[in-house]
Amino acid sequence: MPLDGARLTASGRLDTRGMLNVVREVPSRFHALTLHLGVTGATPVPQARELLRTALSRAVIPATLLAPLAVEVRLLHQGHPVVDRTSTLADTEALRDEITRRQTAAARDQEQAVGAQTARA
Repeated sequence: MPLDGARLTASGRLDTRGMLNVVREVPSRFHALTLHLGVTGATPVPQARELLRTALSRAVIPATLLAPLAVEVRLLHQGHPVVDRTSTLADTEALRDEITRRQTAAARDQEQAVGAQTARA
């Protein structure tokens, strides 16, 4: 196949509001991904399409992104497992909710401690 060059670029849309806990309803993930494969040379379009098909069948990242998969999440605290599960979307949301709950409780406790110190002063 006559091919002078190939270039693969990726782009995506990431809404960081969920990741930063600004808008809780926005999922912490990429919302869109686009892969562009550009080829140069005298390659006919049918062969370029075959090149793309072959590349996608052997490329690890696109293969991972194009197929649903389970993600195992493990949390170790001082070498001991605290969380060990295979995640689903529901699991991920539950973990996010628990982290948010703990962060909110810690902030409230901190505010109460500062308030108590101010009242004593």
